[in-house]
Amino acid sequence: MYPSEKHNIQINRVFKAPISQIYQLLSNEEYINLYIEGSTFEPFEGGKYSLFDNWVSGDILELKNNRKIKLTWKPTEWDTNTAHSTVLLEFETHPQGTLIRLTHTNLPSQSEADAHVSGWEEFVFMPLEEFLKL
Repeated sequence: MYPSEKHNIQINRVFKAPISQIYQLLSNEEYINLYIEGSTFEPFEGGKYSLFDNWVSGDILELKNNRKIKLTWKPTEWDTNTAHSTVLLEFETHPQGTLIRLTHTNLPSQSEADAHVSGWEEFVFMPLEEFLKL
């Protein structure tokens, strides 16, 4: 078997809310379900999570309060032999609120990388932003 090329994406997104609020909305199962239905999240390192009614699931690798969330990520439609990708969310104070630096590595193809760029925006960041307006 030949080594396969892996694809990575990075997205920087600013939200008009304090870090503590953004971190809670991304690391607490009750809050996650307010804008992503069908989600589970065990809020400890080594815990499991799933989003979008089990469309994607993985392990929680690292939780640093108000600073970092690191997860493995594997959608159900990926081949069983495809390795999990890794998602890193880093939180920084920004003049307008909170900057999220999302780095998603080890995606299996360029088409998956492209789909995940739009997917993060459409299915996570936009719903989160709409929820913050309530």
